[in-house]
Amino acid sequence: DTAIKKDITNLDSQYKDIVKQIENIGTGGGSTNTGIPTFLKGKKYIAIGDSIVDYQGTTANPKTYSGTDLQGTVHTDEVVKGYVQEIENRYGLVCTNLGKGGHTIVSDYADLMALDYSDVALVTIAYGCNDARLNIPLGTVNSSDGTTFAGALNNILRKIYTDNPECRVLVLTALQRLYVSEFGIATANSNGNYLIDFVDMF
Repeated sequence: DTAIKKDITNLDSQYKDIVKQIENIGTGGGSTNTGIPTFLKGKKYIAIGDSIVDYQGTTANPKTYSGTDLQGTVHTDEVVKGYVQEIENRYGLVCTNLGKGGHTIVSDYADLMALDYSDVALVTIAYGCNDARLNIPLGTVNSSDGTTFAGALNNILRKIYTDNPECRVLVLTALQRLYVSEFGIATANSNGNYLIDFVDMF
């Protein structure tokens, strides 16, 4: 009887600890690392996508930017901070940033399908700008054709969840794009698709 009461007390304590950790998700305190849920701390996070992802850097390997932005502000070796580092700091995850400038989901498809996601807690996927600009076939919502944007995305998602059903995946739609490299939000590619068509495919 005493042993049973002790077990119940232990279970109650564990339950309260888990509830407290869950309540801390989303309020982790940013760069101060305050309130990081202990069950996430040190877990693997993979960020995949194009140059927008690449230039997010990571906490361990930050990226710097020098140049003049679209508002005319001059930057010199300024450390770029974005969602990747915020996720790391807020949740205690450790990111491997696989973003590649100029790449599309189709050009990265084989490498992403070859990854082992079995011990990865979070994956963020962010493509679309280059896919639209470089005339990648859009595909259809249920496509499994890896040579199309939709098919590659679907297959990568299936691979992640097959390797690890507990993995969490955030798919980020392409950002609005000004007219850069002869392509913008109002430009149709050679397939007749606009950037918004790729956004809607998510």
